[in-house]
Amino acid sequence: MAWLGMMLCVLALSAHAAKPIPVKRVVFVHGIWQNEWRCFGVIRRALEARGVECMAPSLRPSDGRHGLPDEAQQLQAAIEERFGKDKHFTIIPFSMGGLASRYYL
Repeated sequence: MAWLGMMLCVLALSAHAAKPIPVKRVVFVHGIWQNEWRCFGVIRRALEARGVECMAPSLRPSDGRHGLPDEAQQLQAAIEERFGKDKHFTIIPFSMGGLASRYYL
């Protein structure tokens, strides 16, 4: 069912292709047992085609056994390496990625 939501997002993006997207950077944060190459692929490619800089770091281990603090530190390190400390970005998490993102914030 998650793929249906993603496809609807992509259709919405293509329907508004003439309108600029108000964000410049997006960080996708995957859920448990996922990784960067499986995460948000369709919507990430659609946003990148529209000029949005996207990243989806792989948080390891992907089963979360080391806890949210560890995942939040990995997320922070990946964001700072890619965007620096003072850049604005939008976080789009899924499932446990939302918990890790919240801990990071």
